[in-house]
Amino acid sequence: MSRRRNQFALCLFLLLFAAFFCFAADETKAVSLSSLPAAAQKTIQSHLGGDKLGEIERVEEDGEVSFDVTITKGETEHSLSVGEDGTLLSLEVE
Repeated sequence: MSRRRNQFALCLFLLLFAAFFCFAADETKAVSLSSLPAAAQKTIQSHLGGDKLGEIERVEEDGEVSFDVTITKGETEHSLSVGEDGTLLSLEVE
């Protein structure tokens, strides 16, 4: 009985441990434009022009950091993803 209980406890521990690392691997955090690296700021500002800057989220996924940005241009919302080095990773118009 004790051996079976120990096996169950070990399996439960491993399951919780794996779940923790799956969720901890990808982190998202709201940040300000001024807190971004200069290259990322420059790329965002070049797409911003005189339009309205929405939320900026810092995304860390598999050790890579990028920034997801929302820009409102009139009635249209643009979402872009920018790398720390200023590389435009994606651009979507909604």
